[in-house]
Amino acid sequence: MWGLDIPPHQAWWVNQALSSHLSKRDPSEVKSGRTNLDREDSAFEPVFIEKEQKLLPVNGLSLATGVVGNRARGRNMRGRKARGKGRRRGGVPMLPPSRDRISVVSTVRRYSITNSATAVAVTRGSLASILGGTETVANTTVTLWASSYKLRKIVVWPAAGSTVSIDATTTGTAEQALQRESLPGADMPTGVTMDRPVVFTPNAKSYLGLWQSTGVNASDQLFLVSGSSGAIIDVHIAYTLASGLQAAVTQGTTTTVALGAIVYMPMDGTNKITPIALNSALH
Repeated sequence: MWGLDIPPHQAWWVNQALSSHLSKRDPSEVKSGRTNLDREDSAFEPVFIEKEQKLLPVNGLSLATGVVGNRARGRNMRGRKARGKGRRRGGVPMLPPSRDRISVVSTVRRYSITNSATAVAVTRGSLASILGGTETVANTTVTLWASSYKLRKIVVWPAAGSTVSIDATTTGTAEQALQRESLPGADMPTGVTMDRPVVFTPNAKSYLGLWQSTGVNASDQLFLVSGSSGAIIDVHIAYTLASGLQAAVTQGTTTTVALGAIVYMPMDGTNKITPIALNSALH
């Protein structure tokens, strides 16, 4: 004698398909909730149902496993696809999903003002050069790794007894006129240290909050930095690694650097804001 519990929401479908079959059964069998499996006129394998439900034979039932055929094929009794559409067990997709081939890297570059700076310009090209590159022509040319980048924020710790500021400039191309000029800064009395640095965060809808292409209008000024020697600057930035599908972006250098060397260049074109503890090549 075989038995299986049938969910209530499936009972109606089975009952409709097998109503004619039930009418041929002996009333005593239906009342008792049991039937004879040896009847030759049986078109379906019957199932013993809980006493609250009627006896409902199930088409496509595997008595050995108790699994309905449709469900075994990944569909429920309403004909809907089961969970995991288009996927195999373990979450592995049946077809390769669409993916961006370009790698995106988020990093923080630490720099310092080595020579007192007064409104020194950080350009699109010079900011790209802090992300690193490879010396492809000894002593003259650095090929940058980044193809584009997005500035997240700049954090500045001023030197004691000094003033530091970042001016979001509005000079340059016409697109830069779409942003509001701002001048966050701090004044430090001599011998006094501060517990909070100066933080500059571009507005998400401003020009500086957009992705910047390293190979277009590299001389455009993004912002101006003023500060005394010893100030520490953290640049929070995301960038894409060059794919090789377009011409590589290069920066000229005046530093004697061996072919193939990995270098990081100053943040500004006048070489006053330089990397800390990294191999550098001056503009």
